[in-house]
Parts: sequence; C-alpha cells; structure tokens
Amino acid sequence: MGEIESKTKEMWAWWDNERQKFYHVYESKFQVEMCSVDGFKYSTENGLGKITKVKIQPVSSPDSA
Repeated sequence: MGEIESKTKEMWAWWDNERQKFYHVYESKFQVEMCSVDGFKYSTENGLGKITKVKIQPVSSPDSA
C-alpha cells in the first residue's frame, strides 16, 4: 500500500445535485444530518441531493515535492 492510500479516510458528505459538488463533509453521517433541520430528509425525497460516503485523499502540491 502506498503512502497516499494509507492516508485515505472515509467520511460522510452531502451531495448537492443542483451545484454538483459536496458540502458538509464530516466523519459521521450524524454530523452531516445535523447541518439540516430535518436531516436532509425533504431534500433527499425531492431529488435535491443525498448523504453519501466519500473517500478523502491527501493531494500533494508542487511545493511539497
């Protein structure tokens, strides 16, 4: 396993279908649900987005080489 793969971390996030990006990235699903009054229930049921697991991976910059 490489150095990057060993630092990969599973987290939870809200995927916004309209903006096509993730918001509210936290270590637990509960923490993401706390960002919405109804835990994103209305938004999920109406196709506005969903809570999903994500893998966070460190990215090296040209300066760190």
